Amino acid sequence: MDRVANLSGWSWTFILEGIFTILFGIVSIFLVPRTIEDVRFLNKQEKRRHARVLYQDDYGHHQTHQFSFKEVLRAFMGIHVWFGGVMSFTMGAKLAGVA
Repeated sequence: MDRVANLSGWSWTFILEGIFTILFGIVSIFLVPRTIEDVRFLNKQEKRRHARVLYQDDYGHHQTHQFSFKEVLRAFMGIHVWFGGVMSFTMGAKLAGVA
């Protein structure tokens, strides 16, 4: 699609990927259930079990916690964060080289 509507091929790549992303986001607003009770593929027992697990897993529900930048820095110092970042960067660089 290079030079269609006086746009470069890479411009069309961004435009088409953006259109698909926006459309997928809009459609998912209507398709993703808002609550566990709205899920159609779970029976009542499974819905109760998942609701109980989510209630127990709700961190803010059981205790209050103050935000601190020290914890943010500690999270970014984790080796798994760095490994994931390097992996994402190298995959992005590889894809940019191909495009």
